[in-house]
Amino acid sequence: MTDPQTSVLLPLYPALLACVNDTQDTQKKWEAIATILINQSCITSVFITRKIGTSHEIIFTFPHPLLAIHANALPAIHAEFQVFLTQTQSILLTPKGEGAKLLELTHAQAGIIAPIQFQKNIFGYYVAVCDGSRGIPSEYDTALIESITLVIGAQLFTSDTSTKVREAQDKTQAIIESLVDGLLLFDSNERVVIMNPTASDMCDTPLEKVIGLTPDAIPSYQKNLLAIIHALPSFREVLAKPIQHIMIDLAQPYSRSLEISLSAMFPSIGEKKTPVGYLITLRDMTKEKVVDQMKSEFVSVASHQLRTPLAAIKWSLQMLKNGDLGKITTEQLEFISKCFDSNERMIKLVNDLLNVSRIEEGLFAYTFETTDAHAFMESLIEENTIMAQQKSLTLERYNDIPNTTLIKIDTDKLRMAIQNILDNAFKYTPAGGRVIVRAELKQDALEIKLSDTGVGIPDANKDKIFSKFFRASNVVKMQTEGSGLGLFIVKSIVERHHGSVEFYSEEGHGTTFTITIPLHPETAPQPLPS
Repeated sequence: MTDPQTSVLLPLYPALLACVNDTQDTQKKWEAIATILINQSCITSVFITRKIGTSHEIIFTFPHPLLAIHANALPAIHAEFQVFLTQTQSILLTPKGEGAKLLELTHAQAGIIAPIQFQKNIFGYYVAVCDGSRGIPSEYDTALIESITLVIGAQLFTSDTSTKVREAQDKTQAIIESLVDGLLLFDSNERVVIMNPTASDMCDTPLEKVIGLTPDAIPSYQKNLLAIIHALPSFREVLAKPIQHIMIDLAQPYSRSLEISLSAMFPSIGEKKTPVGYLITLRDMTKEKVVDQMKSEFVSVASHQLRTPLAAIKWSLQMLKNGDLGKITTEQLEFISKCFDSNERMIKLVNDLLNVSRIEEGLFAYTFETTDAHAFMESLIEENTIMAQQKSLTLERYNDIPNTTLIKIDTDKLRMAIQNILDNAFKYTPAGGRVIVRAELKQDALEIKLSDTGVGIPDANKDKIFSKFFRASNVVKMQTEGSGLGLFIVKSIVERHHGSVEFYSEEGHGTTFTITIPLHPETAPQPLPS
């Protein structure tokens, strides 16, 4: 003998399975389920609500005429649903018990309200009411409706998840398509799967022409795309180490060309960092190069124009200081001295700007001469002794270069580089601190270590310390003078001597710069001529 619940469930199975397996035409599937429910039980009307934040929205009613009949009652029905917002169990609605007002508004005698939930998430409520003409809901009807709500809950969960995934995909696609940089993605089988509009323009080819192709299958007329692939190491090499900033030229229509910076890497997912493809980014450097050139030209012209008036100001202030234009008071001398020092700082800034401009234009001339390395360091240290005393700092010196050592350098330029580092040491080391200069020969090279016990360099700033106009965050807060050009000039000068400059620093504990200038065979240590 079949129990009442099973006899009702049997015709419902096809409709429930269709609802789970296919989230399309949701309303029609809900109508099919409601029709069977009404035909097989005492239920006469069905509502489905959707929980939105702290309120309910009726998203389905059956039969449809119910909406027209109770249109004026809908606001009150919406309000009545608020009572059940936190309900997690099915409730039997009775005229004198829970849901009495809801039954009155829907002209029903009894009913059931069951939460539509899946994985502890409540999506809304399934409300089934009856007019009493075929009896009132039983426990079997309650179990039946709970089965229905479980299926609808799974369906809504799947639909919501699919919607979120689709929205995330659409958002990602929109971001990729709006990128200023070009983007090329090859999958794990080395096939082209993504080419954003910027990359398509740079390669002068639409995605549909190359989608799904491996590098060896790309037609020879796709010259730009092939140039990009050939400019980069093999996929396996990039897997071991990402590639940064390889420069190539890509031909464009009307005899134009683009200067492109290429980078390549393997993006990965999961805890095991599984590679998901081969990603190439393309950055158009053409405009940046033009802007940078214009900026350099402006700096060069402006700096040249500033030199003459600054020199005239210096000459006039020097005459005032010396009393050449008449006797001045102590107070006037102090004021003039401050103006003179400010003008000197301005002159140094202008000279730094000019030097940077000349370095970038390849006009920073060098004159290499054979020099006594020991004497060179001695004179430089002596020149800074008074400066250290004025700053209340201890200058420690260790000149261990044999006094018979000759080296071929541009003494003025190398002195400028070392002085720039020492100036920073004096500027950023508190009174009572130490500045240490150590020079010696190591493995056929002149090694100069310049240490201080100053403020140090923050870890976050270390990769930018040799960049133009860059000043570390901690010294900016100190409101000290500086252009951010000194270390850029240092690096350029040292590298022009085929040397290297490195540093070690710990914020709050000082910095050590190490300059290494190689001794070429003809300049190896040898006795000075008598």
